[in-house]
Amino acid sequence: MEYAELRIPKSLYERLKQDAERLGQDPVTLAVNLLREKLSEVEEELLNSDIPEEEKEEIKERLRRLGYL
Repeated sequence: MEYAELRIPKSLYERLKQDAERLGQDPVTLAVNLLREKLSEVEEELLNSDIPEEEKEEIKERLRRLGYL
């Protein structure tokens, strides 16, 4: 599996770190899990929306190129 670097604001990382500590998780693992969960929600919304199929495919392709899918 290939990996990519993602830069986030320090304040957001600190929030992740605090929440991860309370949950007994690694902050990076927590962030990845949250991203996966949210992206699944976005994909579901796209599938159930009135957006034209061609535009949905363009959005999915952009997410793929960014490494989110």
